[in-house]
Amino acid sequence: MKRSLGLLLSLALAGAPAAVSAASRVPGITSSSRFLVYYGQDYGPTVLATLKQANLVVLHPTNSAQLTPRVVAELQGAGVKVIAYISVGEDPAPHDAAGNPIPIVGNGQGPVRYIGGSTGYDASKIVPANGGVASFYVDQLWSSSQGQYVSDGLPDVNTNFGGFFIWPNDDWRWVLNEQRIGGVPATSLANRSVAGLKQLAGARTSATDIDRTHDFGFDGFFLDTLDTAGPYVNAWGYYAWVAPEMQKTVKFIHDSYPGKIVFANRGTFFFNPLIANPTHGIRPYQYSLRPYIHAALFESYALDSDASHTGLSPYLPVNRDNYAQKLMAEANRPDGFTVFSLDYDMGRGAALSAQALQETAIKNGWVEYIAPTGQLDTLGTYVSTHPPAADTAAPVWDSTAAYAEVINPAFPDVPDRVGVQRLSLTSRPGEVVVHWDVARDQSLPVRYNLYRSTSSTFGNPVKYAQVNFEVGEGWSTDPTTKFANQYTVTGLTPGTHYFRVRAEDSASVPHEDTNTVTLSITVPTYVSNPNASINVNGDLSDWAALTSFPVDPQDATASGDVADWARAWLAHDANNLYLALQNHVSITQLNAAFSVYLDTDNTRSTGFRGGGDQFPVGAEFVLLGTSLYRYTGTGLDWQWTSVGTAGFSWGGLNAELFVPRAWVNNPSLINLFFQGDNPSLGGTTVDSYPDAALQPQGAVRSFLYQLQ
Repeated sequence: MKRSLGLLLSLALAGAPAAVSAASRVPGITSSSRFLVYYGQDYGPTVLATLKQANLVVLHPTNSAQLTPRVVAELQGAGVKVIAYISVGEDPAPHDAAGNPIPIVGNGQGPVRYIGGSTGYDASKIVPANGGVASFYVDQLWSSSQGQYVSDGLPDVNTNFGGFFIWPNDDWRWVLNEQRIGGVPATSLANRSVAGLKQLAGARTSATDIDRTHDFGFDGFFLDTLDTAGPYVNAWGYYAWVAPEMQKTVKFIHDSYPGKIVFANRGTFFFNPLIANPTHGIRPYQYSLRPYIHAALFESYALDSDASHTGLSPYLPVNRDNYAQKLMAEANRPDGFTVFSLDYDMGRGAALSAQALQETAIKNGWVEYIAPTGQLDTLGTYVSTHPPAADTAAPVWDSTAAYAEVINPAFPDVPDRVGVQRLSLTSRPGEVVVHWDVARDQSLPVRYNLYRSTSSTFGNPVKYAQVNFEVGEGWSTDPTTKFANQYTVTGLTPGTHYFRVRAEDSASVPHEDTNTVTLSITVPTYVSNPNASINVNGDLSDWAALTSFPVDPQDATASGDVADWARAWLAHDANNLYLALQNHVSITQLNAAFSVYLDTDNTRSTGFRGGGDQFPVGAEFVLLGTSLYRYTGTGLDWQWTSVGTAGFSWGGLNAELFVPRAWVNNPSLINLFFQGDNPSLGGTTVDSYPDAALQPQGAVRSFLYQLQ
């Protein structure tokens, strides 16, 4: 979208941020730390004394004339990390005499709306109205009465707080960066008195400075109104298509101000893979904020600000069983973040505050604050006077599989996923991927130790301590059947290996759980027959000295079954790849019942994985009888194009074939399995070789062949 010249010049002068490392947890903060959020006007001695008792505070610099650079310096001098409020998803615009918010004119191309369909985000589908306001204002609210999104050519306003909803593009990032208390003369921000990133983070003139138009020197930014990017369907005030630009905005803040804490308020949908907007086909998890934030706040987890709720929040079960586990899966990753929680007393009393503290700090390990009222203009002391007891327990296993969005008895309880959940082989020799879910604890982050033994009694295990784990395969779109975490163990010798996963907390004296859940997997021996001299004539005598894949028992005995694998070999020379087959019954025709699936790029993420995602490999090629095909589909669909016909010969129980290595992309390693597809030709039995090829927990599901 075209930018105004003034904005472009300002962006150019700001310069491109230097490359910086990913964010990490807030140092020195634990579930026992003291945390306060204060948006009040008073910064007298009593308030300052209370704030100084905290380890980290969030303050609203635009709200109070008493909040000066001197106050920030004084709190920092007392050892407090001082974080500044800033709204990134809504424009807290000034208002005219009639109380209406005043938009920024900018380039005049706004407001904008999104006309994309359900196939995912497409920036070209953002349509400017050229209504005489800046390009970052949006105009696409959900109308309950009309049952659709509507636009009226005017910027959408949050009628609860009086600000405009924002699409946080480059122009808005300039505003966030440059706006100042007192305004910015000779710019479109001259009449706006809102603190921006530069003013909030900039070095103070002195520790005694009381001029609020000067830089404050805050320790970081509290990013409010991220939930403008919410993916919720048929809901007022949410714009799923804002998520990609919101991620860019948080990244911009992180990259532009290295050393400053980036603290995200709300926006839990960015960490929940289950949530997607079907209208636009947008899944916020694809635009995760995790690499760019140091902290996240879960507001109203146990006690919300609705005074009509006299007990614990009615949303606590959903928060606890759905959102918390997925949030903690992200927060506990090696590049994760610290989680804070803000609950509201609202006159409910100490007993409920104690329950809230139990749910947040003790069970989840979050840093809790319980505010007296929903206005955040007074300071609460419950948590500071009732600190959580020391952690004496090991982590407790949980599950990220819950999917309930509302309290509904029809949704069954999801059992805890304790310890190791799945083992799988990679396409590289000696590698096993260990999959597990999440555990929670009072002392975060939770770390995971893997144990491996070659004994069925788990004797003399090898410990892999505090492994540097990754997001589990498939979890980013399906946490209900996939698992949050995985780690690849390498260098394993052929044979059966047994695994356990245990969770360990970060207490000063760590506690480790003692679960004995054990899974096993057999690491296959890879085969290599280089420089082979093969005469393709149906006689397997020239294969006698070569290494074969294991012998397979007779499996297909029904009438009409023609493919019943007994044994197979691969071999290669400088130009060709050779295949020898031995069947349990005579081969009268080498047809498509004899199928060989070849993964030639050593990753299951590409190639054909079976129509039900059941294959152990992602096959780039399939040999159907004597015909070789290359895969052209997207993973689960049957889309192939012909490559050519193999050289072949067969006789009796035996068959030989060869193809040029170039036909299969001249690989260095092939991961393969054999499929006797007898039903496709009138038979009965599907004979897989190896037998466990289609069994998710099978010991050996495929064979490995090394060419180089």
